[in-house]
Amino acid sequence: MMRILFLYLLPLSTTTGFGFSPRNSLVRLSSLASTATATATATTTATSTSTSSPIAIIGGGPAGLCTAIVLAQQGKKVILFDKQPTPLDPNDSEIWGDTAKFYLIGLGARGQKALDQFGVWEGQNGVKSYCQEVIGRKDWSPQGGEEGVERIFTDRPYKTMVLPREKLVGVLYKHITTNFSEDQIELKFGVDAAVDLEQEQEQEQESTILCNGEKFNASFVVASDGAARDVAKSISSSRKSAMRVVKYKDDNKRIYKTLPIKFPKESWRGDINYSSRTADGRVNFDALPANSNNEYCGILLLKEDDPLSGPDTSPFELRELLDKSLPQFSPLVDDATVAAVAKKDVSNLPSFRYVKNSLSWRNIVVLGDAAHCVKPYFGLGANSALEDVTFLSAIMENNRLSPNEMASEFSRQRAGEAKALVQISRELDRPGALGFFSFVLPLILDGLFHNVMPRIIMPNVIAMLQRTDYDFRGVRRRKRQDRLVQMCTLGVGFGLLGKIVATAVKRSSLRMKLGGVVAGVGLLLLSRLTKSTEGMAPADVLNKVSKNNESFMMSQRMTQKGYGNDPNDVPRGGAGDVDNDNGDDKNANKKKQQLIACSVLAFGVLWDFFVTHKGVGFWSDNYIP
Repeated sequence: MMRILFLYLLPLSTTTGFGFSPRNSLVRLSSLASTATATATATTTATSTSTSSPIAIIGGGPAGLCTAIVLAQQGKKVILFDKQPTPLDPNDSEIWGDTAKFYLIGLGARGQKALDQFGVWEGQNGVKSYCQEVIGRKDWSPQGGEEGVERIFTDRPYKTMVLPREKLVGVLYKHITTNFSEDQIELKFGVDAAVDLEQEQEQEQESTILCNGEKFNASFVVASDGAARDVAKSISSSRKSAMRVVKYKDDNKRIYKTLPIKFPKESWRGDINYSSRTADGRVNFDALPANSNNEYCGILLLKEDDPLSGPDTSPFELRELLDKSLPQFSPLVDDATVAAVAKKDVSNLPSFRYVKNSLSWRNIVVLGDAAHCVKPYFGLGANSALEDVTFLSAIMENNRLSPNEMASEFSRQRAGEAKALVQISRELDRPGALGFFSFVLPLILDGLFHNVMPRIIMPNVIAMLQRTDYDFRGVRRRKRQDRLVQMCTLGVGFGLLGKIVATAVKRSSLRMKLGGVVAGVGLLLLSRLTKSTEGMAPADVLNKVSKNNESFMMSQRMTQKGYGNDPNDVPRGGAGDVDNDNGDDKNANKKKQQLIACSVLAFGVLWDFFVTHKGVGFWSDNYIP
């Protein structure tokens, strides 16, 4: 199921110091000369910081503006360039009245911690005051019934906060213009800037910025130019740089249109995420609150070759699609809105990309979407970009490092994270059989093993990405360890199963027949599971592996930490609710458990045949277990 999930992310650890800490600055009173020397050194450092060339930031999105704020707080002169026009006023109600005009982003633990560290989260004009709180979700599965399943998450330390990306930019821009002078932060919107890489090759400490035909030197350059990544592309084309951009082929390409929708307050909550999808994978729909008036921005995801995935499509066909695929939402969308949505062009989702080998070259660093670009299904893009800024801020507080050393240290700390983030996100978006074996099957195994061995096997990868004590590399490393434990456990179980079968059935002919029947049934059932996801990404069908599988998959997810496993977290919903007394759901759950058991049994027989007993001894009459 292609959902926008908002994850609880990593804790931020920062360092402090402007060349010396208060503890290191303590000197013995008997050494007046040492005190004078320390004072002179501090004065020299402050003077060099204020008189050196400014720091240039290319890209005025959330990451770029936050970088400008934290560096200015450190006393550094900053100039920011962005080719986009001046940000919008976050308080202009006319601008934000069109709820479907701007794409919404969700700020989880990582983003909220970063913004709080920058001093822009709390307060009357803080980012938080412009956000809408999301405390749960209501989902309609293809076989889940008309009422849907509503869950309120009560066990999460951070609630997801939602706002339009452009409004976040506007809030940060307003914070800068209100709290900093142009001598501290000079903002140049509507201006295209680039790094003169040819000039850079002749200089060791400063870069040359090209802007409107003019040149000026920058002591340090931060490239936060988003998915355009012009600076990264320019550097990667240089033979002297190890920086390279890795772009994955998008084998599950989707397009989207935004759909404004207003829910009646008397019958619909205004603080949860609404989602639905079709059984054939044609339509995936997610809606998030845009304001406190129950006005939502819906995202209608379609396949690239869908008849409605283009501009100037038929409003009648779109209405027919909504009536058939999204009957719970269609009555809330008037004909004028349907016509407007059908007329407008589609938007494309970004492809998976990351910068490998190094995120720096000399005194230039690349961060945010320019360093790691992912699809926005799991709330990782903006949050991880803001976390990049916290790491850069901590590094640049250390004035004992040269600009080149600061850039190299940032790359050392964040390059591996960029790669792990993109690779994990891509594994959650693979279609067909690849997606089944890279995500759906591990999801089932993690659910089963974690419930049996919670101290040994961690929750599934989506739940792990919500934890605040793991970074992306840690999540990937831990899940690899879990896979090894799972395979070893299954291997031992398969061996014991083979010995039990061999002991119980003495005749080789019966063992042969029994093994063939069990293996055939198990492989057939496994084949049905894989075919059920053919042409659909796991993100599209997170709760759909085969017919009526919603209850089983939801039960595996909801019993794991981070998915509302709390005495107060009681679902309120219809036929898809795993906690109700619906007999069909219980039967479906039981059938899926039997399916998994048969598959494990089949693999056990084959494992014992081909591995434990080399495929010969097990089938002979003289075999002694």
